Amino acid sequence: MIRPHIKRFDSVHKTPILSRWEMDEYTQAVLHDYKPELLRHPGAINYQHFLESYLGLDIEFHDIYDDDPEHSILAMIAFESGLIKVYDEESDRVKCIGVPENTVILDNFLKDEGKEGLALFSGLHEGFHFLLPHKDFFANINHEEFSGKCSTG
Repeated sequence: MIRPHIKRFDSVHKTPILSRWEMDEYTQAVLHDYKPELLRHPGAINYQHFLESYLGLDIEFHDIYDDDPEHSILAMIAFESGLIKVYDEESDRVKCIGVPENTVILDNFLKDEGKEGLALFSGLHEGFHFLLPHKDFFANINHEEFSGKCSTG
């Protein structure tokens, strides 16, 4: 797996800053490392294979819940083990579940017919969060806000 050489970081959030050119170059390097034939003969990418086999990430599907009814979350990545809010259809309630580190969580909505392109985009988007330096960023976020105020008790 190829990691980018990042020269600039946001001073507040410690997120990497890449120009369009740098992002394009890095994306091509990743594709060359993952499946070089895609650069010669463009084709579809199996995002699940890319996430699991190339990046070594786990994938889980859940009904991701957000307290704001105007906001929906299609996907997220857990850089370390933690809790997320999901809607449990069987019990008809919102609950917190544990997710292990290095897991991409995709909303069940992405499994609906006709949502294949959105699933592809969402899965690859989360994978690139993993590829970019994230340790400093993750150390600076509000974990309670990120987990939706989940508690174990």
